[in-house]
Amino acid sequence: MNEKEIEVAVTDGMLTLTWAKRQETERKDKDYYLSEREYGSFKRSFALPDSIDIDKISADIAKGVFTITLPKKQEAKAAAKKVEVMAAS
Repeated sequence: MNEKEIEVAVTDGMLTLTWAKRQETERKDKDYYLSEREYGSFKRSFALPDSIDIDKISADIAKGVFTITLPKKQEAKAAAKKVEVMAAS
């Protein structure tokens, strides 16, 4: 898998991953001729929560591991509130 085979798109709050692979091998020898073709693809879509900052989404691939980073909006981070636990009377 490489970066040219993967497409990441965000449309209407949906993150869509599309992967397509096409590989052709051809070998000619004195006694034989070999021709192989491999094709494969997938497409997955995920609904993104409103708290994701769409402009800061990033994707990278290293050593065959594909990683997508979905950072939260600053407002979503600030919305956290600590709740005090009280002893029952």
